[in-house]
Amino acid sequence: PSIILVFYAILAEQSVGKVLVAGFVPGALVTGALIITLMILVKVNPASAPAGQRYAWADKLRSLRTAGPVLALFALVTGTVYFGVATPTEAAALGAVGGFALMAARRRVTWSAIKHAIVETINSSVMILMIILGAHILGYFITSTRVTPAVVEWVGSLDVAPIVVIVFLALCYVVLGFFLDQIAILALTVPIVLPLVLELGYDPIWFGVLIVLLAEIGLVTPPLGLNVFVVARTARHPVTEVFWGALPFVLALITVAALLIAFPDIVLWVPNTMSAE
Repeated sequence: PSIILVFYAILAEQSVGKVLVAGFVPGALVTGALIITLMILVKVNPASAPAGQRYAWADKLRSLRTAGPVLALFALVTGTVYFGVATPTEAAALGAVGGFALMAARRRVTWSAIKHAIVETINSSVMILMIILGAHILGYFITSTRVTPAVVEWVGSLDVAPIVVIVFLALCYVVLGFFLDQIAILALTVPIVLPLVLELGYDPIWFGVLIVLLAEIGLVTPPLGLNVFVVARTARHPVTEVFWGALPFVLALITVAALLIAFPDIVLWVPNTMSAE
């Protein structure tokens, strides 16, 4: 589950459940693209990934004891939404209860841990609510000044195919990702761009997944590249070295984004099969 996708669903007034599950297949494609890129890099330069310690299958299966409960919690939250058993709000409550149960099972329930979780939850919730409030004020201003209808009318007068406009918007989101984080990008652009995308005949759920993926590219590209700075600091390597190392993976993400633009059904297939919320 992605907080960014939930944020987009609220801004775009779309089904939170459908937007969430729409990220499944694109997420799998991104994972596959990164794995293939890594395999190619290792094949070209084996020294870039020296052989590590080998583990028996029994050891690998035992390691699932750590990941298993987290996967079960993931299935609990997304599965209930997908099959229509619970609304996204109810699924979030189930996730909170499930997370607390995991803490209790591992004997990590302390007053300090509970206090920390509550404070972090309040801080995050208030921050997101304030951003949403600002985005709605911006949307009201744009509606009142008729900026969006003017943009839609201008684009409609252009003698270009809708796909050309989408590709141009995609490039703009990649550039915005160089300088802004994902939440800021969505809050500033969705009220203006989404009506244009709808006018061109594209699905809002597909567009949400696409722009989230495009905005994520900014997390590994200069000059902002928050993920790159975190990795560079943790691994104690120069930032420029990490940026160059991330470049092939950026190309992999752009390839996946191109596939989503060319074949929107990749995104819409799973949400179209889910039960009603």
